Parts: sequence; structure tokens; C-alpha cells
Amino acid sequence: MKKIFFIAILTLLATRGMAQSDSLRLRADSLYAAFDFSAAAGLYRQVQMQSDSAGRASLEDRITACVNGESLSEFCFKPIVVARERFAVKDFFLFYPLADSSWHFPADSSLAAVDSLDILPWKAFFAADEAKSYAWCEADSAGLRHIMYREKKDSAMGPAIALALPQGADTIFPIINGNKLIFSAKGLYGVGGFDLYSCDRLQDGGWSEPSNMGFPFSSQADDFLFTDSPDGKYSLFASSRGCSADSVHVYVIEYDAMPVRKAVAKAEDLAGICALTPSYGLKKVDTGLALDSRSDKDGKSRRYTGKIAEVRQIRDSISIHNRQLDAMRSRYSSAPAPEKEFLSSEISRMEKDLPALQARLSAANAELRAIEMEFLKNGVLPGMGAMAAETDKEIVGAGSAFTFTKKNPGRPFNP
Repeated sequence: MKKIFFIAILTLLATRGMAQSDSLRLRADSLYAAFDFSAAAGLYRQVQMQSDSAGRASLEDRITACVNGESLSEFCFKPIVVARERFAVKDFFLFYPLADSSWHFPADSSLAAVDSLDILPWKAFFAADEAKSYAWCEADSAGLRHIMYREKKDSAMGPAIALALPQGADTIFPIINGNKLIFSAKGLYGVGGFDLYSCDRLQDGGWSEPSNMGFPFSSQADDFLFTDSPDGKYSLFASSRGCSADSVHVYVIEYDAMPVRKAVAKAEDLAGICALTPSYGLKKVDTGLALDSRSDKDGKSRRYTGKIAEVRQIRDSISIHNRQLDAMRSRYSSAPAPEKEFLSSEISRMEKDLPALQARLSAANAELRAIEMEFLKNGVLPGMGAMAAETDKEIVGAGSAFTFTKKNPGRPFNP
């Protein structure tokens, strides 16, 4: 009887210990998500002391990420965020402002099947400039993706070269951006998930050691595909922060050739910077349509086509806006306290923005109807075939300083 009682006491103590450990782990995860890396690391170490060998090993990566996060918080950049839109993982890269048909995939890959970063086609790559150099990823027998690249030598492309990275690194979306090779990786010095890294081109054509691009480009989420727009005005990158597994945000920031980096001591300040909230208000829409001005001397057709594009942009933005609100409201009920505070602020901000978007859509629709009535009164209708081709493009954006237009994937390619 005493033995049974003793076993019951030990079981109760063990259960309480496990419950305490689970509670500490949840608190640590909340602090980690809220960028309070120092406090999170302390709690993770407490949990580690109460765990078995397997549990201690699993926490080591998270503790390392916290230590790295503390170090990277000494060198933070606060960009001017122009736009932020959510897209599906399977085709978000097609909304980048690159040349049409820039993305190439193996002949046996299926874009339709891609719904997470873990099953991206192994050799999916962007040919930055096939006349000079390009990069792609290939996987080894363990499923880890490695960067390969070619360089133009004389009149022919050089051999495929593997970028030397530590064993265990998994890389995706390498892109040659001028004299830099930028890619995303797990398994290098970082703060969790896929972080962004850059290498400088060396005189011998190779690349320097990769360096983490730091906050706000890297985060606890997955961050990837950083590049500059062809006009040199913007930089873009994608991130899974605040998204479901099958979607990502694409952020557009003002290009800065020499970003000033400063230490950020407070976790809430660092979280605010990494939220990357667009600082631009609604501005005049740049439709990007190129109609022949010689056949449209009074600008009526251009005005009509531009207004159609504007209506589509605002309508798409309202749809995305509502989806984001629904996702945040759903997440709020189960979110830990630090995240709830952030979500509450974001939900409130987005709810306040919605009436302005709806009013803008109503005004744009009214202007469109007025233009159509003007055409009808004059007995003249614009060339609807050409206009339909232009306005049938998938365009996303709320009339901000940047508009997303969906491009086509390129031909199958085996490097």
C-alpha cells in the first residue's frame, strides 16, 4: 500500500513538473515571438534543465536563435515601407517587377502542387541575366537544397559551381542582384526559419562569406527572395510573418544604397520595425498602361482604361484587406498575450482603413460610369479588345506608390 502511495506521489510530482515546464515553454515562445530574446532565452534554459536529453537538444536551436537575435538587434535598419500585399506561396514570385517569363522550372515540376516552402521545385530559379550569370538550387540525397551558379566566361557560360556553405544548410531562392548574391537559408547564423543572407562578388568571380541581412529583413518567420526593382526605386522581399502556411506577404520598401543601422534596445520597438507597416497613404494610381497617344489625342481612352485599372486595384485590395482581417481575428482568440496586443493594434488599424478604401471604390466606380456615359453620348466607344487585354492582367494594390502585376512563368529549363 505504501509503495502504491509513493508511486502516486512521484507521478503527481512528475505531472506537475511537466505542466510547469509546458507553461514555461509557452511563455518563452511568446517572448521569442515578441522579440524579447533575452527573457525568452532565460526561460528556454530553465525548460532545458527540466527536460530529458532529447528535449534539451531540441531547445538548443531556439536558445541559439535568441542569442543571435540579441546580437542582430544591435544593427537594425528602419526602412520606408511603400506597400505590403499577401499572395499564395505557389505564385507570389510572379508578382515581382521582373521581366515577364523570368522564372524557370524543371520540366517535371508542377507549380500547381506548390503550397509551402518545403516542397518548392528543387531547381526553381530566376535567371537574373543569362548572358552574365545565374543561380539556382539543387537538392542532395538528404533533401537539403544547395546553391549552384554559372558565370559568363568569354563567349560561353562557365561550369556549374556550388556555393560553399556549412554542412546542414538548406537554401532557397538565390538571386544575383548586381554584385551581390542574395538567398535565404536555414542552418546558418540566424533567428529562426529561413533568414536572408547576402554575399559580395569577389574579383575571381566567386562570392564572399554570407552575412545575415538582419532586422527587419530576417525574422523569426521565413524570409526570402530579396531583390531590387529594375528602375532602382524599390527593394522587395517576401516573408511568412503573420501569414498562414499557404500564403506570404510581399513587402516593398524604398531602395537605400547605404542603409543606416542602429541598435534597438526595446523589444516592442524591434517588433514595430519588423511589422513593416506601410507608411505611405493612398496616392494617385500609376496604372502602368502604355496606350498609343497618337490614336488617343484627347486622352479619353487612356483615362477610361486607367479608371478600369483603378477600380480593379481597389477591389482587389479590399478583398485582401478583408482576408487579412479575418485571419487576424481568428488568430486573436488563441494567441499568447504579447501577440494579442500586437494583433489588437493591427486589427484596429485595418478596420479604420477599410471605410476609406470602400469610399475610394465608390468614387472610382462613379467616375467610371461618368466616363462611359460620356462615350455613349458622343456615340464613340473605346477599342474594347485592346483595353480588355490590358485590364485582364491580375493587378493588386490600393493605389499606393507601388502596384503589383502578375507575370507569366518561363519555359522549362535544366541548367
